[in-house]
Amino acid sequence: MDLRFLLTFAFCSVAWILFWEVHWKKGKESQIEEWLQGHSLSEYKHLFEDVQTLEELSLSVLTRLEEVVKERRRWRDIAEAHVQLLRDFAFQEWLCSQSLEHYYHTLKTLGCTNLDDLAQFDSQLQLSLAAWGYYYEDYIKLSTGVKVLQASRGSRDQEYEVQLVHSLAERRLNEKWSIAGALIFGCTVALCFLIRDLMFYVIGGITVSIIAFVFTIKFLCELAARVVSFLQNEDRGRRGDRSIYDYVRGNYLDPRSCKVSWDWKDPQEVGQTMSFRVQLFYKNGQPFPAHRPVGLRVNITHIELALDIPVTQEVLQEPESNVVKVAFTVRKAGRYEVAVKLGGLNVAYSPYYKP
Repeated sequence: MDLRFLLTFAFCSVAWILFWEVHWKKGKESQIEEWLQGHSLSEYKHLFEDVQTLEELSLSVLTRLEEVVKERRRWRDIAEAHVQLLRDFAFQEWLCSQSLEHYYHTLKTLGCTNLDDLAQFDSQLQLSLAAWGYYYEDYIKLSTGVKVLQASRGSRDQEYEVQLVHSLAERRLNEKWSIAGALIFGCTVALCFLIRDLMFYVIGGITVSIIAFVFTIKFLCELAARVVSFLQNEDRGRRGDRSIYDYVRGNYLDPRSCKVSWDWKDPQEVGQTMSFRVQLFYKNGQPFPAHRPVGLRVNITHIELALDIPVTQEVLQEPESNVVKVAFTVRKAGRYEVAVKLGGLNVAYSPYYKP
């Protein structure tokens, strides 16, 4: 039993490490390929096969391309792209060294792309904008860091930024996977196989939790939608005695929940009396009694001639009494628009178009 546990633990831990190793490698290869394609350097991809990360590429791109790129203008473009990439990575590592890595995207949106740009954040307004939404301690760190950058502006050169990128590259290599994560994963799976009941408890608990979470989110979204609809879309005249509790329960006539069925098949001859049925439903799906005043309006119009067709309505005494039968007679051939509304709102997919 102990040997099986150890073998399972070792296998799952190694599998965890291999999975994240492959995932990390594919992600880094994609970043390198994307950068090379973005600067029309895909033809030199073979020169960087041993490079693992984009950070490493930023440190060696010029030395690897200086022998193969002879065109002066092309070389100048590559050098500019290299400097931009190098300074961006140095900027990221400096922020990380100050525990301010979460400021990276905020500063980028404010036009700060490198350490020189950050050193020019000398106004209180700029610092306040950058620190907006973060803790006051972060604001102090950022303000102090900017002052340090301003003081070291004369001594800070490209070699300083290269050192920062070297540090970033080493840190990224160590972030592939964590030993703690591999140990926890291997131990959990091994225990599940060792204690079969535990496996069912774990899987069952996770499944029930996911289902409960999904249904809770669905319920909260539906509740919020109904409350917002009650507060925004209902005036006092239409609301009547309806309360917010009725909205929460879905106990109100909902035009979008109603259905329309046709008692004929297209096409029909001119002069024939035709009919269709409107089924009324509450928002919660229960039948709504059609004998109650619902404000059902049916407008049938000949599209080409702009003629309105008179209609008749009849409440059918079916088991649930939620059906209104609408009848009309066609006098002219052509295409007709059938608009069915409840309280001024279209029913289901209304208006309909019939030949």
